[in-house]
Amino acid sequence: MTLAEKDVSCLMKELHMNRESIRNAFLKLPSYIEVMGAKNGLRTEINTVIRHFSTKSLLSEQLYSLIVKQYKAMKNLVSVTQIEKDNRLNVAKVNQFIKELSVNNKWSDLDSQNIFKHENYKYVQNRKVKGFVDQFFDWLLGNGAKFHYRLLNTETNELDDFFALEEIQAGNSQKGRILGFDQAIDGDVEAICGFYNGKIKFLPALQRSCQGLKSPEFNKFNRFKRPVYFSFKRSELMDRQLRTQFNLFVACLSVKPVKIQYGGQKMRVLTNNFEFKLDDFEPKQSQSKTMQGRLRRQFGNINPDTFQDYLGKHIKLSKVYKFFYEHTHEAGADITKDKEGYLHDYVTLKRERGKDKKNTIVVSSDTYPVCFWVPKDVAHEVDKIGISAGLPPEFILEYWLKYLGDLKAGISEKDVVKSLNNEIIKTNDTVTAMINHWFQLAGTDNWLKAVKKIDGMIKGRIKPIDANDDEDDIDDDIDDGLGE
Repeated sequence: MTLAEKDVSCLMKELHMNRESIRNAFLKLPSYIEVMGAKNGLRTEINTVIRHFSTKSLLSEQLYSLIVKQYKAMKNLVSVTQIEKDNRLNVAKVNQFIKELSVNNKWSDLDSQNIFKHENYKYVQNRKVKGFVDQFFDWLLGNGAKFHYRLLNTETNELDDFFALEEIQAGNSQKGRILGFDQAIDGDVEAICGFYNGKIKFLPALQRSCQGLKSPEFNKFNRFKRPVYFSFKRSELMDRQLRTQFNLFVACLSVKPVKIQYGGQKMRVLTNNFEFKLDDFEPKQSQSKTMQGRLRRQFGNINPDTFQDYLGKHIKLSKVYKFFYEHTHEAGADITKDKEGYLHDYVTLKRERGKDKKNTIVVSSDTYPVCFWVPKDVAHEVDKIGISAGLPPEFILEYWLKYLGDLKAGISEKDVVKSLNNEIIKTNDTVTAMINHWFQLAGTDNWLKAVKKIDGMIKGRIKPIDANDDEDDIDDDIDDGLGE
């Protein structure tokens, strides 16, 4: 039998599949070629084979080859069920994630058309599995993940408080950083850890990267104090080259008020004014060799004798200062960025003066609190906007003011507020001047009822009350807002 004369039985032998499985694959072919496109001749042949399906149904070379290629391509697809098992992902949360991807038409980027797919399962292309898992963890971190949780510390074999941003170790050498905490495959909360080798995975128990390290014990963020704001890309958190800077950052925030948010593949850290004291993390002669080694492994080699040069004339080029500066400034669009390409400054970084504090950087806020009370649903939406826009909600108002200023030929936020203030005063003066006359026209002394009735008169739904026929009692110079 030549290739052109091969039938369904030949296909069954080559693919090691039974008749029913082959038939089910054929039944999916019309939909497949509708999406992928095919010549009318192939469409006709497929419909004929389906209509008279048997093991002896002859298949053209083109159709036979198509089936074989689809079978081989199936080996490049991985079921979501298998991905969940391999990565210990929570099934319910994965289903919700895929649902949102489908609503936003993003699932098709990961999926692939194949006639051998089981209809009750979803599949991801093998080369896109890591991207799918990373996207899922990003979604998880931005949708209710915790940033502090008590888990087993494998070093002490006791429950311990762990926080996002801490450096951890898996096994003997694999290091990474805690990104957050959420439900894993069995429903228990575990740590979401990003490793320096690029992998993100759940860990049910943790060990800090250096023996003897303690929890930073971040305190509750005080939203009534001026905030200091840092932003980190997820890729930076998983960058081995930045590990000592991040370790210094976490250590200097120990026991300080901290709030962590995640969205858009970025972690945002809010705290209040603090001092970065390099001396606290420098090995000292009075310390044991073990302690000195631990500090060097955790924070790198810091030489206090060269620190003056380190933060001197070219302070922005120093690693520590540059690290702080770049992460208190988010990269902005053209309309919102400053001359260095970042969003508006939110913090001031300066070196302390004096012999005892020459190795200290003061990190302080440039913002001042203004409280606006809004309905609960509005507050919730502002939170969502802040996270999705890559900006803490605490800075949304300031950002909007700057945005309005940029739209108005680049005027400052202060001038925007003045402009708004002038509009409010003008409107208030107009209303105050007219309200007594409006009361008369509307036949009420209730301010809200009067405004509603005046609105109805303007739109022609309500006729004004003829309260006074004496035209001399009405000031003709006052515009009542109704027109002539």
